[in-house]
Amino acid sequence: MDVHDQLFTSLNVGSYSSVSVGISGSSGNRDSQNYGLELNSTHRGDRFTWQFSGEINDTQTEGVKTDEQEKAQVRAIAHLTDKHGIEVFTQYQRDVLEGLSKHTEGGIGYRYESKAAPSEKLSYALGVGVVREQVRFITSPTEEQNSRANLYVALQTKLGERSTLTFSAMATPNVSQWSDWRGESVLTLRVPISEKLSVSLQTLYDYDAEPEVGIESYNLRYSTGISYSF
Repeated sequence: MDVHDQLFTSLNVGSYSSVSVGISGSSGNRDSQNYGLELNSTHRGDRFTWQFSGEINDTQTEGVKTDEQEKAQVRAIAHLTDKHGIEVFTQYQRDVLEGLSKHTEGGIGYRYESKAAPSEKLSYALGVGVVREQVRFITSPTEEQNSRANLYVALQTKLGERSTLTFSAMATPNVSQWSDWRGESVLTLRVPISEKLSVSLQTLYDYDAEPEVGIESYNLRYSTGISYSF
């Protein structure tokens, strides 16, 4: 899920919503199936932009559930000028592969956004802020609470008249222990096949400098799907 890809997609419209479905699998040496559903809705006004994003992913290997992922985020941006804004957001996440039983967070920050004119190709955004998180891991009954810095950059370039390529990267270091940091980057290629339908290819890489015992410090995921926008 890349909220910045959706924000860039809706730059020139008041309201934009989409539903994406992804299905993948394999058979032979290993039987596996993956199902994904993603919902996005963005409403942009003169003074505020509101956005909701949510996704569910389920993976089964040899008939056994090996990964289950849920994520939802609500974001509001107050536009101070055409390029400067203050944003607040709250997010919920559960991820079996990363050992997360529950991860909730809320944050506030500054956002600088440069929108591409019709004759230009590149849009980009920079953000800096603070986040308060509550984390509970599958292997631990206790809940951790941390304050983190939130730094991100996002870029989208037009490929031809309608296709786009979006890259975003985020880092969230713990303000009380800077060696404890997490990072995430997302690369999304979106190719329209009609006015309402598009195909997307996405690569997501995330890193945790201090993961739980038995959990790898990084994950690399690939996904493809078809989206309907309205």
